[in-house]
Amino acid sequence: MRTLMTAQQTAFFTQNGYIEVEGLNFDPEEVFKVARTASNTQSFGRDLWRKEAFLSRLLLRKMTPAVTHLIAKPVRLACDQWIPAFSFDKACPAKDLFCIQGLVLFAIFTAAEIPAPVRRAAALGIPPFSGRPSSVLFVKPHIVLDWPLLSKSPVELYLAAYALPNNAVYVHNLKDPATHSLKELGYEFGDILTESHHPIINIY
Repeated sequence: MRTLMTAQQTAFFTQNGYIEVEGLNFDPEEVFKVARTASNTQSFGRDLWRKEAFLSRLLLRKMTPAVTHLIAKPVRLACDQWIPAFSFDKACPAKDLFCIQGLVLFAIFTAAEIPAPVRRAAALGIPPFSGRPSSVLFVKPHIVLDWPLLSKSPVELYLAAYALPNNAVYVHNLKDPATHSLKELGYEFGDILTESHHPIINIY
């Protein structure tokens, strides 16, 4: 498996909890075209990868080199999420927005270039969003993101969340509009995500 990051980049991610990565061989325009269309029929823009083979290949195969390099353990795809061009009302970690506990990594795609003044690092070490659609921002779940800053340059986002195989638990989260969505797959609050619905990414 080809490594896209140097030891210095990996160390930066370990110390700071985020890193922007290029060279992952995907078409950002196609990603958002497919996600935007799929969100029209998939409730809350969640789990689009289940119905779109293009997004499934992106998250389960093309992201594999970066994800496995950063985490260095097998991980399963917990969910994906299309976010239209609007802003949240306050900065918060991405993990606070989802009904799954035990997440270890987020991959955040941007639909368009974000101007430097908007993507600048905010106070208290809050990381900037990716400046180019061709790059992906990888973030640890506890890292605070300045969502309101995006209101200065509205842009669509597409997120993928990954979890360790035995640590991802379905929980009730009132901040997540899709908090009841996994019940359609037979889950109940407190259940651990399973391989049948949340596959482990292919390491090879």
